[in-house]
Amino acid sequence: MQTPLRTLLLVSALLLVVIGGSALAGDTRGRWWHVEEIAGQLQLSEDEIRRLDVAYEAARIRMIEIRSQVEIERIKLRSLMEQPDFDENEVMAQHQNQETARRRLSEERFRFLLEVRKIVGHDRFVQLLEIQDEQRKRRFSKDREKP
Repeated sequence: MQTPLRTLLLVSALLLVVIGGSALAGDTRGRWWHVEEIAGQLQLSEDEIRRLDVAYEAARIRMIEIRSQVEIERIKLRSLMEQPDFDENEVMAQHQNQETARRRLSEERFRFLLEVRKIVGHDRFVQLLEIQDEQRKRRFSKDREKP
């Protein structure tokens, strides 16, 4: 049985691949499904690629909006912390506002991951995880080879 932390770390790693895409996709701007090798391995149809594009663009817009809110909350918290005399309760409340915005961002990333899972199905999602694991192993071995 996996611990919640281990599960969170695995999902976070996959989110980096799915959202960031650079580990798998080079310069595809987070759209690993446009990498011919990966799309071919997963046997993605044109309709699935279109659906992934639509889901990605919608999620990307929502994440930009939420990241802006995280930054606003961060600035507010910093301002409160820089005050010579500060109200600890107000600072804690602002910290909670910032954490709420961060949680919303994490949930949005996860919603996109769920959408990917729905679009590609169980078997190909597992295959995507395997591709990600292989890429991580390659990256790790390259990093170990560096002087």
